[in-house]
Amino acid sequence: MVRLAVLPAARGLGIGGALIEECLRRARESGATTLALHTTEWMTVARAMYERMGFLRAPEFDFYPRSGVVGLGYRHDL
Repeated sequence: MVRLAVLPAARGLGIGGALIEECLRRARESGATTLALHTTEWMTVARAMYERMGFLRAPEFDFYPRSGVVGLGYRHDL
C-alpha cells in the first residue's frame, strides 16, 4: 500500500498526476493487472483527475472507516 498526498500550496501543478503516473508505471513493471485506490467524496478535484486518467469507480472496493465517511474505491485495469 502507498499513500499519496499533495500539499494544498502545491496543488494544480501536476504533482498529483505525476505521482499517479509513477504508480501506474511501477504497477505495470511489477506485473500487476489492476491498480486500485481509495479517495473520499469531498476530494472532487482528485476524483476528476483519476477519472481523466482512466480510473473507474469500483463500489465493491468502498469501505467505511467511521460513521458518515466513505472510502470510495477506484480501479484502473493495466
